Amino acid sequence: MNALSSVPDLDELLDRFENIKALVFDMDGTLLNSEVLHAKALLALLEESNVKDVNARSLLESFKGVAEPDVLQALIDKNIIAIDTDLKQFIDQKNLYFENFLRESNLKDLILSPRIIELIKTAKIKKLKVAIVTASEASTTALFMNLLGIKDFFDFIITRDDTAKTKPDPMPYEYSFEKLEIQAHEALIFEDSQTGLASAIASGGQVQKVCWYDEADL
Repeated sequence: MNALSSVPDLDELLDRFENIKALVFDMDGTLLNSEVLHAKALLALLEESNVKDVNARSLLESFKGVAEPDVLQALIDKNIIAIDTDLKQFIDQKNLYFENFLRESNLKDLILSPRIIELIKTAKIKKLKVAIVTASEASTTALFMNLLGIKDFFDFIITRDDTAKTKPDPMPYEYSFEKLEIQAHEALIFEDSQTGLASAIASGGQVQKVCWYDEADL
């Protein structure tokens, strides 16, 4: 599947995809340039625990698009952190670093492309619905929405906390179709990671892979 390296105009998308009634965005790495911040926050947490021989690049490559419980389990399986590490404590500690990095960033320039906002606004003018489907937990998602002031742009925001299964299972996208009151083929889904793409494709929606955020600055 070819990936979009820049954010297109809505008319270009509607010419390429048929019967679209909703745009559905993955959040980290797709809607927002946030995967790097997740990697840096995880690195800071591991360094606090005196874990050696890890870096932000390797963490990004290993855990891009992966939900926090699976990240924790992978770190336990690799004997990087203790087997009795509590998931909530792990997420809370990581989110403290994440929030600090997020607040220090130039949000409008680094985290959210103005072209994406333009695309969403045009979609709303043309009466298309817009949603987020993310493997991030509700607290992290709310932090982004509040700091960036973009919550009202979306008809629905589906987080990891809203469904029994998360990506790569199709359940989160299937749930979004239900909330949006559309058929699967009427959704155009934007995803950047293999985990997210697997979920989107399995859901039956129309899918566009994206790589419009540069991850070189680690």
